[in-house]
Amino acid sequence: LFEPKKVNGEGEAAFSACFLIDPADPQVKALNQAIDKMANDKWGVKAAAQLKQMRMGDRVALHDGDLKASYDGFA
Repeated sequence: LFEPKKVNGEGEAAFSACFLIDPADPQVKALNQAIDKMANDKWGVKAAAQLKQMRMGDRVALHDGDLKASYDGFA
């Protein structure tokens, strides 16, 4: 957590972290509202479509980990 690491030994080293948050926690709603606000600030009327595409591609920092249960070998 305190040292940047390279992914597969490629590119620049970067920091990363994973936090588990109960889906019922009020922070989840607040985080999603913040993501929506930033998307609206950046993309305006295209924000909803852009965010939908990013969420479908799992390219948003906050995502539902339960969706991984559909992957083979995930327990």
